[in-house]
Amino acid sequence: GRIAFPARFTQQGELPIRSGRPIAMPLARASSAMRAIYAVCAIVALAPRMAEASAVVAVCTITSPNVPGVVTWMVGTFEDFVSKANDVAEGREGSINVKGSSGVSNSYSYQSFCDTQDASRQYPLVGSDLDAYKESFKSPDPSSIRQDGCSSQQLPDGLGPMYADGYHVECYDTWTSNPPASGGQGAWALRLDPSANQHCDISEPCAPQDQSPPLKSWLWNPSIGFKSGTFQVWTSGYNNLRPSYLYADCPANIYQKETPIQMPCGMGSENGTEQYALLRVSVADGGAPCASKPVVPGAISSTLDDCIDVFSGYMCNAQCEAGAQPSGDLVCENGEWSSDFVCSTTPPCIRPDGDNLFIPDGIIGVVGTNCRYLTPASTTCVPICDVGVGLGLIDCPASGGDWVPNTLDPAVCDTSITDTVPPAPVITSVEDYNEGTRGARVFWDATDDSQLRSATLSWQFAVTRLVPGDPDTIIDSATLVCPTYFGFEPPPAGSVCANAEDSAVYYIALQACNQAGCGPFSADFTFSRNISPPPSPPKPPP
Repeated sequence: GRIAFPARFTQQGELPIRSGRPIAMPLARASSAMRAIYAVCAIVALAPRMAEASAVVAVCTITSPNVPGVVTWMVGTFEDFVSKANDVAEGREGSINVKGSSGVSNSYSYQSFCDTQDASRQYPLVGSDLDAYKESFKSPDPSSIRQDGCSSQQLPDGLGPMYADGYHVECYDTWTSNPPASGGQGAWALRLDPSANQHCDISEPCAPQDQSPPLKSWLWNPSIGFKSGTFQVWTSGYNNLRPSYLYADCPANIYQKETPIQMPCGMGSENGTEQYALLRVSVADGGAPCASKPVVPGAISSTLDDCIDVFSGYMCNAQCEAGAQPSGDLVCENGEWSSDFVCSTTPPCIRPDGDNLFIPDGIIGVVGTNCRYLTPASTTCVPICDVGVGLGLIDCPASGGDWVPNTLDPAVCDTSITDTVPPAPVITSVEDYNEGTRGARVFWDATDDSQLRSATLSWQFAVTRLVPGDPDTIIDSATLVCPTYFGFEPPPAGSVCANAEDSAVYYIALQACNQAGCGPFSADFTFSRNISPPPSPPKPPP
């Protein structure tokens, strides 16, 4: 259940790989089709370089309502810019892997990086709070020797800087007090208080135990087309990304750390054993903000204090009182808090991992309404299978805990039928979006042709720009960026496209994708900011 993306991003029309085989995906209809999927934006800081390796010492994410649908996973390292350039040139950059409730994992290679230093500071981040991290993202180009300060880094497709004032940053450390159930799928990490030391490894392995590792450069990679949720995360490519307790060859007179460090810094793989971190990640989606504090019976009230006047897509850092367990995700969704999050003595159903007790083996994930990494009791979900086509339904029963087959339509992973791509969806309307980079909000409906196939996992856009006054002539450089939307159903609040030019005329089309690939595009929908769409019918799909 893995989709491997090539370096930095996958352009629309390129072939991601799942389970070692290509997924059929129609090419975009114009050479300028927007880059749809970028590596998800988390910040992972690394420690000193020994034996061509770097140790993870901090993990964070960046997102902003000004650039909806984008989250940047970044990796900070003890190495300077020149060292990182050598690493990338020699194929040692390492990767981060992310798996959500669907069970399909995305792997992202880190080939973009920037220098946090300036000419007067050699090691700017040692035991730093969140404000210091934010300042490092704005570090100017330091010198002719150390190049590319983080302030010079730009998101693709004209979406603006990697980081700017007002962008939301989250960093993580081990969840020590009453963490959620994990089902053996990893160790939970919790978002840190902004005033705390943002390193999740506060000891350098080849140094005194109380010394935090300094941080010289960030690796970064944005994902355009992502939404808030709970994710299983791990690193790979250990010439550069590995837990610091796996270091060797410290000088004889220097202390070497031997005990496992905090999660998520300890995530990764060694000798074939993968260590996973479980993270809640916020991704701004361009919807209406949530002004009021959510009401969650059984939640620790103080953990909800930061959930007031927050952007749509913000995931509240809610924790439950002793004896209660969290289920679902507490996310601001277009002005309202999601209704599926509960603190209860009834345990959640954790994402199936393929080796299941009461449901068929091979079910690796779930999609559907309220189907999360931690799905609440009394919820029915659509299964995702690693092999075969997932048909039927599975239930998280009223007693919670273990998934069970739905009594009316029990789930199977059917290998006797050939999976097919979904039919073309229908774009129902497009509205102006006037925040941040400004663009369009797209609404659409799925099409049900009553055929048995695997569940829809994502929705991909194709955008072309027209010559003003000439609807038959296409300009190759479509500036409007519509991120891939990952989800089983169309979002009720629509999906936001960014970076539209005033008075430019665009054709927007959409396709649904499942495990068999991506289906045909919808009919084009004509959109122009500040100009009413023409009354003529949409242009037919190719």
